[in-house]
Amino acid sequence: MADSSSDESGSENELDEIFGESSDEEDFGGFVFEMPDDIEWEKDPSGAAFQSYYEDNPRVAFKRTHCGPTVDQLPGNGKAIDIFKLFLSDEFLNKIVRWMNRWFEVKKAAEPTKHKTPFLPITDITELKAYFALLLAMNRDVILPRYENYFRQDERKWLFLLRGFNCVLSKQRFQQLNRYIFFANPDDLDLGSLDRVAKDDKLIKVRPFLEELQRAFKANFNCGKEISIDECMIPYKGKLSFKQRMIAKPIHWGIKLYELCDSETAYLSRFEVYLGKGREEQEVSDIGKSGAVVARLTQDLWGKGHDLYIDNWYTSVALCMYLQERGMFVCGTVRSNRKGYPKELNDLKASKMGPRGSCEIRSYNGIAALAWKDKVVHFLSTVHSPDQVSTIQRNQKLRTGGYQLVDVPAHAIIDDYNANMGGVDRNDQLTSILKNRKQMRWYMRLVIKFLEVVAFNSYIIEGFFLDHNPPGKRKRDLAAFREELILQLVGNWRAEKGKPGRKRQSDPFRLENVGEHLPVKGAGCDHTCQVCMEKRRRYTLSHPNTPKNQVPHKMTKTTFMCDHCEVYLCISREKNCFKAWHTQAEYWKDQ
Repeated sequence: MADSSSDESGSENELDEIFGESSDEEDFGGFVFEMPDDIEWEKDPSGAAFQSYYEDNPRVAFKRTHCGPTVDQLPGNGKAIDIFKLFLSDEFLNKIVRWMNRWFEVKKAAEPTKHKTPFLPITDITELKAYFALLLAMNRDVILPRYENYFRQDERKWLFLLRGFNCVLSKQRFQQLNRYIFFANPDDLDLGSLDRVAKDDKLIKVRPFLEELQRAFKANFNCGKEISIDECMIPYKGKLSFKQRMIAKPIHWGIKLYELCDSETAYLSRFEVYLGKGREEQEVSDIGKSGAVVARLTQDLWGKGHDLYIDNWYTSVALCMYLQERGMFVCGTVRSNRKGYPKELNDLKASKMGPRGSCEIRSYNGIAALAWKDKVVHFLSTVHSPDQVSTIQRNQKLRTGGYQLVDVPAHAIIDDYNANMGGVDRNDQLTSILKNRKQMRWYMRLVIKFLEVVAFNSYIIEGFFLDHNPPGKRKRDLAAFREELILQLVGNWRAEKGKPGRKRQSDPFRLENVGEHLPVKGAGCDHTCQVCMEKRRRYTLSHPNTPKNQVPHKMTKTTFMCDHCEVYLCISREKNCFKAWHTQAEYWKDQ
């Protein structure tokens, strides 16, 4: 709570900059709810009024026997890949294979000059599984800045070679699969107006994939009583109409997801991709835009008695009332200027609240409003009674320097909020994707993110049937599960080896009788051939009356010399003095 409480008031202005002022939320509707104007908050330190409301309006009892996986036992042989298939079945993977092969045909027909490299269609989903396995391994297990670095074969860089990746897929094959992977049926798309359609349905290229996972996440796991909703960011800095900037998050730029997770296990049960302000027109409602996100994500969980934990962007008095009527109960931090929030709590200053841990509580129709002095944090809850006091440990600075833990008065709201609000953040940390590797297509970021989520959710389901922390043995953590899953996805698939080239025939004849006399290039260029010079000298001695300009033997310049004799000799089309020097005793004579 120390981190969240200290950041609430300080980040309020930042959140307003990101999402707009609170008054803008009145523009949304769709989940119609009108909040009463005559809300009268009252002091209720004993919780009598709060409890009286729920005696007259009994809570929906949550059935804990329905929590956890919907399967009675691990599927198949209980291997990691068998659980993986609960979310991405072989039937759906076959669809992706057909869509990929068809997408190559469409692209080649549209732009034949850009798709000249032959593409061998995928005929077996085993290759697609191996491709997904490499994506998982490249994201968290073996991290390199570029995809091509995984497929190096240059022996001079032996230290950086990763032979396992080359054994699964060749570099060219991986790049082709990366280029033509497609997650929608091209025949269902009007390719001539794809850009226009994408403006209406921004997820059109990946919607079937997301819908399949949304269905599987819901069908294979029932969340516990405590659930939480928060947003997370998928890093992406490319051009994208619904790219978001959130300065309050570790990832400032990217695709924003709203996620609903089980608070205890961090299992991702439901999600929604934020597509910008241009959602369909809906009726105005008091729960606001942020409340509508909560309503959409929780709609099929109403009437089951869940306790929902949310932060101050979502929480409002109207949302508490709205979900309270539908059998769902809310606990969360709240912005004190929300419509309907007690004015006397909104006006409280830390300097007037007494010592650290002091709190002021008001209640109205089963809703408790709390202002707690830890830099004054405000809460709303339909889960907790005002009389549920507690203590919490905080660091206190010592006069002599350093800190010590001390017990600070608090409320059960704060304890439970701390314990149950972190489900989404924990899921996001364990399924994060690499942000410093360039990715040209935004939807591949979504795909890799949800492959990680599938691996994590599979690990959570396995934990209900296998002891992940057996006594006397090493803990089976998520990293060990992922390694096993990746190896099982690869299975027996191996890259096809290239056809062997024609073997070069060795020619021993060229190596016979070579000797040590080899031509090399000498230093400089002002050298005269020794053979030509000797021929000219002997001719002038035997013909003393012949003018120099009529002597038939010229003084030929050359840059080549015999490496062993260290004599400059010329080689040309007309004559080969190098050969004459090494094969004739009287080399000056013409043969």
